[in-house]
Amino acid sequence: MNPASFPPRTTGRILSLVARHVGGVAVFWENMRRQFPEVDVVYFAEGERTYFDAATRTLHYCVYDPLTHVYRTLAAHIQVDQYDTLVANERFELEFFLWTGTARPVLFIVHTNHEHSYSLAFRHAGRVDHFFCVSETAAAYLRARGISRISAFQYSTFVDVAPLPTKENRVLYVGRLEPDKNILETIELFRLFRQQGYTVRMIGVGSLADDVRAALAPDEVRIGIPRAAVLQEMAAARFLCLNSYVEGLPITYAEAMHFRLGVICNYVDKTSAQVLGANYLLHSTPADLLARMETFTFSEPPAPRRINHPELNEAFLRQLKAVPRAAGPRPAFAPGSWLDHTSLLPAALIRSVRAWRMQRLTRS
Repeated sequence: MNPASFPPRTTGRILSLVARHVGGVAVFWENMRRQFPEVDVVYFAEGERTYFDAATRTLHYCVYDPLTHVYRTLAAHIQVDQYDTLVANERFELEFFLWTGTARPVLFIVHTNHEHSYSLAFRHAGRVDHFFCVSETAAAYLRARGISRISAFQYSTFVDVAPLPTKENRVLYVGRLEPDKNILETIELFRLFRQQGYTVRMIGVGSLADDVRAALAPDEVRIGIPRAAVLQEMAAARFLCLNSYVEGLPITYAEAMHFRLGVICNYVDKTSAQVLGANYLLHSTPADLLARMETFTFSEPPAPRRINHPELNEAFLRQLKAVPRAAGPRPAFAPGSWLDHTSLLPAALIRSVRAWRMQRLTRS
């Protein structure tokens, strides 16, 4: 289908699909939805069964269900061709858009400098109309390998809480409680900080929540607390500890700069350095890290600051609306393996087979 055969144009509406608990990405798109009436955000989250909750605009899906069953459940409630632009942030939403066969522009945001994002970009380079890269490193990597439809990702988040003038001697973790966030090493660091007189607090949601509860005292853990409470915690702390293996959209870093925190981390790429300035402490030996924490003084980070600057989001919105549909037909896409096609086997049977296979893998 070419642009001339689009369904009737709407008023520049934009749809973004976002996982419920992906930290800064979810925060950014919720801000966009509040800032711009033409932006619609639909969420998805893993659950025990597949259904769409219209009240919260959330697709709950069972990972054992065939993908076509999951996609059809979402498509029954979200008509993608009622929007002018479709924005994907991860594999699930990107391949859902492609599965629908839509003729609308499909955009993909490369959030991380990682093979996970790169492989998606290469796999669907002929189907995606435009890429936005959070990192200059990611943009350069993709361009060097033949992808030219790339723009820098512009963003601001919004915080209405001021840093407290007197800080508690506290170290926070804020984010997803998942293996890629290096949670187990962070717990070990927290034990070290405690021994040196710091209080610690781990804040987030994720599959490692039970491990965190078992490792730390009850008053050191905050699972699933509201965003307003998270910001209050950041306002009172001195340090943020994010020892992730991979970092994406640095919303939490931007919030840390607003609250004048030192950031303890394993590495800093160019994108994060532009947000943090000199306010990071790379994880080294315990004695060296503790010594640098003791003498840390916050310094003003470079511009542009990523907090409370709506003009950055306005510029990004203009970019989204300006992306045209690429010329020529979009190559067809079929998801997953043969188990993902419910026309071949009943969905309930496929769910049972996948659950059995997962149990076998877990036991082995």
